[in-house]
Amino acid sequence: MPASVLKETFHKIPQKKQDHIIRCALKEFSKKGLSGTNILDVAKRAKISVGSLYTYVDSKDELYVAVAESL
Repeated sequence: MPASVLKETFHKIPQKKQDHIIRCALKEFSKKGLSGTNILDVAKRAKISVGSLYTYVDSKDELYVAVAESL
């Protein structure tokens, strides 16, 4: 998965977890759109803390770009 916009810390976690986070973000963005989704929604779906998610991404927009790059 390209996801070049994501922090280096994201690329250090196992590929399976990376894929899980991206899939969860895709589901949230597909369901609620960019403006209707927030980082908390993605973190809850991925079953990780918001703080953990922010160690991997700087913003919702960055995560959105990473999801788009993964398609």
